[in-house]
Amino acid sequence: MSVLTSSSPRRAARPAQFFRLAVTVAALGCSALANAASVTPTVHYKFPFAYQNSYATGRLAQGGDGQIFIATHESLYLSCGSLLALNPASGVVSKVVLDRNTLGCKPSETLNVDAQGTLWGSLSSKGPGRRGSLFRIPAGGSPTLAHAYTKSEGYAGTTAPVPWADGSLRSVRVYTAQGSSGQFERNAAPAYQPELFRMVTAEDGITSPHTLASRGDGYLYGLAINTQGEQLSSMFRVNDAGDLKVLVKFYPYGLVNPDLVDGRDGYFYLTINSGDSAAHGSVLRVSPEGNTTVLHLFNGADGSHPTSAPIRAKDGWLYGTCATGGTHGQGVIFRMQPDGGSYEVLYHFDGGARGGWPRSGLLQASDGRLYGRAIGGGTHGSGVVFSFNPPAP
Repeated sequence: MSVLTSSSPRRAARPAQFFRLAVTVAALGCSALANAASVTPTVHYKFPFAYQNSYATGRLAQGGDGQIFIATHESLYLSCGSLLALNPASGVVSKVVLDRNTLGCKPSETLNVDAQGTLWGSLSSKGPGRRGSLFRIPAGGSPTLAHAYTKSEGYAGTTAPVPWADGSLRSVRVYTAQGSSGQFERNAAPAYQPELFRMVTAEDGITSPHTLASRGDGYLYGLAINTQGEQLSSMFRVNDAGDLKVLVKFYPYGLVNPDLVDGRDGYFYLTINSGDSAAHGSVLRVSPEGNTTVLHLFNGADGSHPTSAPIRAKDGWLYGTCATGGTHGQGVIFRMQPDGGSYEVLYHFDGGARGGWPRSGLLQASDGRLYGRAIGGGTHGSGVVFSFNPPAP
């Protein structure tokens, strides 16, 4: 961002020229806004009244059979949360039965899919061992138990396990029999029992690790929301040998959101909810070595307080949402180039039939459309599931 100054008498004596420059820049800005792309979201599902306050900040996932899965947090009327499946072709939304006794309760808000199209997630309570479990849904199949955590193992994690190239999983748990700082584990077939490969210690400088991602380089990447306060959150990486490195401390940037996206372009993307230098939040790009770039600072009118990271779509643009801000104060859909350029607001939510306050991360499905969830608006004010086609560049 460049700043114009008028520290010298010569510059101060030419206000007319400065005024003409300002008008030219303003005119260019208005022209860019007038020609900006826009979308009109299609609503696939309007959540019933029971889903009020089931705030979900996770990310939708598409299984191998094409179904799009939406996990919701527990609420006053949903003590165990829920898992829904949207068939994009028919538009039918059905509830996935997760029996609390044989599988567990409270599905992780973010779900992961392996190379075979199997959906993986965690259930943080109940189940056969009463400590939660790992579960899977094969393409076209029903939910099955992968591993039930026992008293001696501690509670299941709240983050979905990450599929690994060899068919095993990598997972992280905070509340275990060994303590509450966190530990990284390998889960391999057939029992998927947790095999510890790194315990978090005070010397690591992180606690409460979660939000995992992998880029196929042998490292597990993640975010840690430290107990000293969210402003001390950090991004780390760890390998199977237990080598852990803190890549970024987010204190200079603000309050990080627990969502980390691999852009498949050599960078990770995440968002800051708010901060001293980013009152309305920002978008960050981080390299695997920890080099961090602020791509965009939200100003309220173009969005405010994002709660999820943008994704890099097939057209090369980054697409994301803000939970508030925009024309009606109820959030926006935006896109921009991966270097931060050409930022555009594609849609302003108004809390009506097409929803308001989008919080979950977007998913680009196999049909090319981008799917997301808003927690407000709709028929009962409980939110909607929506989708839209990326506009032409």
